[in-house]
Amino acid sequence: MFYIAICDDDSAVMHEISDKVSIFFTEKQIPHKIYCFENASVFWADMKECINRYDVFILDLEMPGLSGKELIQQIKQLRNDAYIILLTCHEQFVYDGYEWGVYRFISKANYEGRLLSALMQVYKNVEAEKGFYLYHSPDGEQKLYYKDILYITKSAKNSIFHTKSCGDIPLRISLAKLYNELDPEVFCFVDRSCIININHITSIKKETNSVTLLETINVTISKSKINKLHIFMNENWYRGNV
Repeated sequence: MFYIAICDDDSAVMHEISDKVSIFFTEKQIPHKIYCFENASVFWADMKECINRYDVFILDLEMPGLSGKELIQQIKQLRNDAYIILLTCHEQFVYDGYEWGVYRFISKANYEGRLLSALMQVYKNVEAEKGFYLYHSPDGEQKLYYKDILYITKSAKNSIFHTKSCGDIPLRISLAKLYNELDPEVFCFVDRSCIININHITSIKKETNSVTLLETINVTISKSKINKLHIFMNENWYRGNV
């Protein structure tokens, strides 16, 4: 089940958004549940009790009681990794929105396509975070969750998992065979000796043929792959959509 929270003091707009989102996910045959809030204070009172229930938050920027900015700050204090989509008529706040840590900043003037695309990407990300690679170790079978894998490189007959929390994990398996066992919507071959987790990409640098993961980790990729990857990221991930 995919859980969506919408908060907008304009009841007509809120229910229009809810209807469009529900139709979209129903057509995709994705189980979902939408919670609507017209009052920001009521919304926040509910969030404090069950913030982990929701997969994504769709917020209006300007609301009486608590503003969208205040809600974002409070949500982030409890769940720093929360997916927040900010809808507004005021596009001049786009850069502020990203500084606040929103996932997408979308203009209400032409929101439907971008909102549905962003929600679909969040759904894929949430599902990917549930995925894992199962491997054998001296201590028995181990789960390595996709969200913890940054990238994978080849070293002789081993594949080296570079992870966020477990360091480097070498496994006796070829990169090609390993790739066939991973989710192709999460992992991508960017070089003959490197597979990368697309969800961790924060920038692509054509001038150096590299990608940056989590803002600080740079990985060199094949020149022949960079244009294809750049197009794919622009269409699906790039945070600058307004």
